[in-house]
Amino acid sequence: LNYRVAVPMASLVDEVRREWGRRLAAPGAIAVVFYMLVFLYWRSQQSQLVARAQRLRLGTVLDQSRDAVIGLDASGRVRLWSRGAETLFGLPGDAALGQALQSLVPALDLDAAQLDQQRRVRFDSDQPGAGPRWLEVALVRSPSEDPTLARVVTVRDVSEAQQYQDRLADLNASLEQRVAAQTRDLQGERERLANILDGTGAGTWEWNLRTGDIRFNARWSDMLGYDPAALADMAEDGWRGLVHPEDLPLAQARLQAHLQGESSRYASESRMRHRDGRWIWVLTRGRVMTRTPEGAPEWMYGTHMDVTAMKNAQAEREQVASLLEGVLQAARDFSIIATDSAGIITVFNAGAERLLGYAAADVVGLQTPALFHRLDEVQRRCEELSLSEGQPVEGFRVFVHAPEHTGAEQREWTYVRRDGSEVPVSLTVTEVRNEAGDVVGYLGIGADISARRAVEQSMEAARTQAEAASAAKSMFLANMSHEI
Repeated sequence: LNYRVAVPMASLVDEVRREWGRRLAAPGAIAVVFYMLVFLYWRSQQSQLVARAQRLRLGTVLDQSRDAVIGLDASGRVRLWSRGAETLFGLPGDAALGQALQSLVPALDLDAAQLDQQRRVRFDSDQPGAGPRWLEVALVRSPSEDPTLARVVTVRDVSEAQQYQDRLADLNASLEQRVAAQTRDLQGERERLANILDGTGAGTWEWNLRTGDIRFNARWSDMLGYDPAALADMAEDGWRGLVHPEDLPLAQARLQAHLQGESSRYASESRMRHRDGRWIWVLTRGRVMTRTPEGAPEWMYGTHMDVTAMKNAQAEREQVASLLEGVLQAARDFSIIATDSAGIITVFNAGAERLLGYAAADVVGLQTPALFHRLDEVQRRCEELSLSEGQPVEGFRVFVHAPEHTGAEQREWTYVRRDGSEVPVSLTVTEVRNEAGDVVGYLGIGADISARRAVEQSMEAARTQAEAASAAKSMFLANMSHEI
């Protein structure tokens, strides 16, 4: 850097001449004046050397800063252009000095800038191969009263931090879309199963165990493809003859257990032969309603329901559940934990096992998420919610109180692994509701943010270093102003 200083010496010289002109009349004045002038010259040279050394040291510190430091006069023209500015904007100091900064770098838009405030702007460089950059601009008032240096602009390249923030926002949006898509799929599956059940009619039957007579309604006959009149005289043996041989032993065993009073109701699923030869699944439910004076069963009433569609749906549901389980286990980069409404863990995917060090068998049905949360963080959140709600919010409610009111909550927590080590996570908690709209559980998706924290710490260290450079710069400007 080149520094120029103009010192008004004319008035000082005139004053010295007048003062020593009066003393020349005294004997020996010439010698006194000579030695005094030599002494003053030596002191002036020493002061200039010290000031120059200080400016060189401060200039060296300023040039070592990666931030661009630009000094402006009252009209906005460049009076100081650091090496960081040369590197960032690709313009040497000789070409920048004396020029209006607004014309050199319009993106800085000093007209919109406010003193002592930072703002972020986009800068499109003219350098070949250089893409757009994001700059953090700060405008401060110069400590010097010299109009040649009225304001100082510091510019920092924060493109990398901006890109990280953009990637993190995209990742969060993608995750929210995936969760929303899975929620819609699950909701559609529930609606489909509900429609199947609502569309299933029930056939009724009445059985006199003393005579063996059985009466069926029309729906029971239609279920098997028969004319109700053809089944009017069907006896017990005829009904049993329609049951699949593989299912008959279990159906008979459950029926005998109920008739002997070992169960309060009879229920059995079995296949029955349709008139066209196919097999349909029928859920049979019944109960002995009357008994003889001796205690023997007399009349038994019940229903038949065609659950073929439900059985098929169950097989599909198991396939979907298996697929969902595969998806959950494959999502190894995210900790996915679901609980029931009381907070007991029901799902603990491979990502959670990998992050926390627990096996699913160690926690599913046994523990709550409080197992791997820091107690001081939970207590602090408990106090915050209790204060804001005006009533105690404790235990598992600390994690689900906000989601129940807003639908979801994203918050940073510290997970405690099984080995005692800690890991920072971004945890999103949402409600899980059934078709009736009742809360049946909660879903928590956690992402390890250790890398992000490391970047933030690195940025904080860089900020501290920049503040130190800024302090050195201020000292330099102050000393330069003093010397001027």
